[in-house]
Amino acid sequence: MVLARAFASLFKLINIPAVLGCITAGIVAGNFALMTGLDWLEPIKTTEFIRIIAEYAVVLLLFKIGLESNIEDIMSVGLRSLAVAIVGVVAPMVLGYVTLAVLMPGQSDVVYLFFGAALSATSIAITTRTFEDLGQKDSTESIMVRSAAVIDDVLGLVILAFVSSLAATSGDAEAVGIGSMFVIIAKAILLFAVAILFGQSIAPGLSYWVSRLEDSLEMKAAFVMGIGIVFAVLAYSVGLEMIVGAYAVGLALDPVHFRYFKEPEAIMELRERLFHNDTKCEKESRRILEATINKHSDKHIEDLIHGFVIFIVPVFFFYTGMQVDLASLVANPTILSIALAVSVAAIVGKYVSGWAAGPGVDKNTVGWAMVPRGEVGIVFANVGLSLGVLSADLFATVIIMVIVTTFAAPIVLAYRLSHKS
Repeated sequence: MVLARAFASLFKLINIPAVLGCITAGIVAGNFALMTGLDWLEPIKTTEFIRIIAEYAVVLLLFKIGLESNIEDIMSVGLRSLAVAIVGVVAPMVLGYVTLAVLMPGQSDVVYLFFGAALSATSIAITTRTFEDLGQKDSTESIMVRSAAVIDDVLGLVILAFVSSLAATSGDAEAVGIGSMFVIIAKAILLFAVAILFGQSIAPGLSYWVSRLEDSLEMKAAFVMGIGIVFAVLAYSVGLEMIVGAYAVGLALDPVHFRYFKEPEAIMELRERLFHNDTKCEKESRRILEATINKHSDKHIEDLIHGFVIFIVPVFFFYTGMQVDLASLVANPTILSIALAVSVAAIVGKYVSGWAAGPGVDKNTVGWAMVPRGEVGIVFANVGLSLGVLSADLFATVIIMVIVTTFAAPIVLAYRLSHKS
């Protein structure tokens, strides 16, 4: 399963996100018995150890996504980015709800709500990578989409917290009073508030005292990981999904909170050489080098987590792919038709968010850049499956939607931006 990451690299060679390579490897492994008649890999699907590793991986993934963003990004975002984010959450959620209700009547409100929520996410990683590869990372459209995608994640996880709690309590939205719904939403908002308070007021002092015990990189990594896990457990203890707590505290933490710990050896050596009295260095070159050193020093927390993520997260994506039952799709072609219809709704729902971008930007580019669902959509699907809200067929439908949107958006963006250049 770890080696599936190598298989995913083959996808990257043709400019397809590696996450799809891991999922594809999982789909092949999960349906290996169907394809060959050999059931060697079937026990993986029901192995408790693998399930726990996959759950831990997704907590780390959302923690890392939170670390890569920060509160300042959200607070400084313009009204236009905020409008893009709100439309980009509401439109696909409504379209997903309506599409499934029309094509699969008779399901509960919670199923429709959860399905709509799964369509509301946007993949920051895939969108950012596409702009980077095309040399448009600093364009107005790229900055607007990155800001909107961060807000998308926050809104999406609050919605996820609401519908998952709704599913865990009664499974019927009509049976839950308005007061209970407000309590669920208040819990999610309060969790984010507590995380922000911790990040701004407690983390700096706590970091200082922990560094007094030991300021090594090992202690730094353990301290950061420990914070993520504690908030994941805190979220779980109040009836929310663990990933909500991990993302919230990741969003609240800032590199300056860990300045008391040692920096990586390479950065310390570069600082020493750069500011040594005998160093012959022009003023502008010194400024550029110092900015580069500070940039990588600030990213060190993310790099520490990344070391864990690149090892363990492919297991999550592989395990997710294994849950897709191709036999049921072949036996019931209607599900495939529903999946394609939902994919269209998912694309349209995000595309219209570009209309809220206002004048002075390419609205079509903004709309298409919001389309990829990637890892966040898969996380939503897994939560729905584990809670029993999404059936195996609906789970497969969401995975197909994620694959279609993640394939389609970079291709269209590459064509549009290349044509524009």
